[in-house]
Amino acid sequence: MLALGVIVGCDRGGQSAAPAPAMQSQASAKPAPLAAMECEISSIVPLLPRRVTHIAVDPSSNLFDVQESTDGADTLFIIGSDGVSNALPLSARAILIAMDEKGSGNIQSIAVGSDGNVYFYFGGGTMRKTVACLGRFETRTGVIRILARENELAEKSGMGDSLALARGELAPAGRTLWLYLHHTDDAVMFNLRPGEIARQGEILLPTPTTIRSADGTLNLTQAGLKLSAGPGDLALVLDVATTALWSIDLTGRADVLQTLVGLPKQLSSAAANSMGDIALFAAPSEPIEPRVQQRIVPADVDTHYPSLLILRGGQISAIPRDDFHAAPGFPLYSMQLDQLIYDAGRDSFVGYDFASGQLVRLRISARRVR
Repeated sequence: MLALGVIVGCDRGGQSAAPAPAMQSQASAKPAPLAAMECEISSIVPLLPRRVTHIAVDPSSNLFDVQESTDGADTLFIIGSDGVSNALPLSARAILIAMDEKGSGNIQSIAVGSDGNVYFYFGGGTMRKTVACLGRFETRTGVIRILARENELAEKSGMGDSLALARGELAPAGRTLWLYLHHTDDAVMFNLRPGEIARQGEILLPTPTTIRSADGTLNLTQAGLKLSAGPGDLALVLDVATTALWSIDLTGRADVLQTLVGLPKQLSSAAANSMGDIALFAAPSEPIEPRVQQRIVPADVDTHYPSLLILRGGQISAIPRDDFHAAPGFPLYSMQLDQLIYDAGRDSFVGYDFASGQLVRLRISARRVR
């Protein structure tokens, strides 16, 4: 079986390169289409179905997962090379203890930084007080370190008391850790450097990055945006409302990588491999209708859903459901992946199936001759 790097251009020895924007001039030469591919889907571990679930992976291919609960019992688990899931000391309750606070809350996002540690965003509190933090779980020592509390987050984001309404999302991209704080009336993005964080004490957050889209259509307060890691230090934002997959660089410039018009509404977050090829899992659902004047032409893809979509240089190649392979009895056609991440160590993608509760691995290879 060929590695994904051979099929979609992964070269661990090279540097990350940002993909070319999808909106190229008609005079630009189109890259050669990808070879026919197939996807092997295997179950890693069963989780509870239909839960808000967050996953992350470290350079050694250790997988981390946490599911949000209504009773504040969120706990981080690790799945190592033996495939066994074990609870770690990081939990919602442990975070409150580390902060010397009361109440309850949820771990709203996790990400493995460039330093190999697990970063998290926690939000909760009591009826009288908001408790929130950006923190770090040091995997070697098991220490929970609080990096920025609600006062720092509220001040630097400019949200003030409305921080209580916000959710936090993290995405690791290269040496950068993106933090996206948002609610219906306000939103900001920070980019941090885990390798430059002091060894002890809390930190001062940088000034938020001003996000600018060339056509003015990106609105970070829009509900349903999905943040993920892009090539290099880029952040990716999947935005069904403006029918676009955006890339955001460290200066805050947002560019359209791909129109989403005509694709199913149930799309996973985008996941980029080390050379910038980007994957999306598309489940059967109603097609996305044009919503902005700048994007009215449907995406150029012909496939049967569910499909794994691979974006390279402004072109989409699809692995249709007929080229998915899974163990007998696996609920292949009902899969709904919300978050998708790339595991460089195993050259594959990992996602949580909202419908079945399975944590699954997707491995791509050249399609076998039939």
